[in-house]
Amino acid sequence: MVSRRGRSAIWDAVHAASRLKLRALEEAKAPIVLSDGLDTRSMHNLDRTIEEVQASSRVVYGIKLGDVRTLFTREFSKLADETGGMHIRPSGNDFAGIFRRIESDLPTRYVLGFRPDPSAAREGLHQLRVETTRPGAEVRARAAYYQTAAGK
Repeated sequence: MVSRRGRSAIWDAVHAASRLKLRALEEAKAPIVLSDGLDTRSMHNLDRTIEEVQASSRVVYGIKLGDVRTLFTREFSKLADETGGMHIRPSGNDFAGIFRRIESDLPTRYVLGFRPDPSAAREGLHQLRVETTRPGAEVRARAAYYQTAAGK
């Protein structure tokens, strides 16, 4: 019996794009992932993939296709949310509207930077929380940052 579901390695694809392609680019780039969110073949798990995207200083826009169980919807959403991007579930076939939404979102992004105290900084993933007191403002920010060892 052949399964109706395909075999996909979403996390591996996003991980590789972040590591191999996006880090080398100086311009702001954001991968757009169209998927049902069901990963059946990746060697990298979702958390490791999110770490790699965060280390590349990129955000992911996820466009959710198909009708898959809630677990996979949450995982796919987590990829976009924790990298500071957004996840979108199309209504019908309005992909032009989705791409216009992403196109209008990209230039409105603000980049905030900070330097952790070098004496307290340790290599690895660190949680991050960004808030605003401005009424009506929406904050979409990475949930963490990745600290590399000194000199890397």
